[in-house]
Amino acid sequence: MIKRHWVGRGAVVVTTVGLALGQLACASSAPAPVGAVDVRGSWEMVASADGSQYPQTMRIQSEDLTTGKFSGSDVGGGATFAVTGSLSGAAATFLTSGGGYTSNATARISGSGLNATMAGTFTDSNHRSGTFTAKRTSP
Repeated sequence: MIKRHWVGRGAVVVTTVGLALGQLACASSAPAPVGAVDVRGSWEMVASADGSQYPQTMRIQSEDLTTGKFSGSDVGGGATFAVTGSLSGAAATFLTSGGGYTSNATARISGSGLNATMAGTFTDSNHRSGTFTAKRTSP
């Protein structure tokens, strides 16, 4: 998660997970468990860039626990953005986008359930970069 960090029109919007990772191909009949971490739920995030902090809420509505792909939304700075991403173990990559704005993030997820946290970095289409942290607030 996920950690959103996107700056759109002067506001940083952090989103969890627009990381585009390819799917693993397996020779066996059962797919490999790429997305072992369940990131579904709401995450309260704070992105930091250029000396300012930007609170936001990321909601991961769907996740394929076999492939690690997930999607949801990020609300921050008065706007709502789409979030798409992928997990490989506890590593997440995701894209936050909407209204001509994009943010690419990478994060490391720790813990599980309501004790899950996320920390990472992002770069966005406004040529800004920063860090973010998030805590899961609901499953």
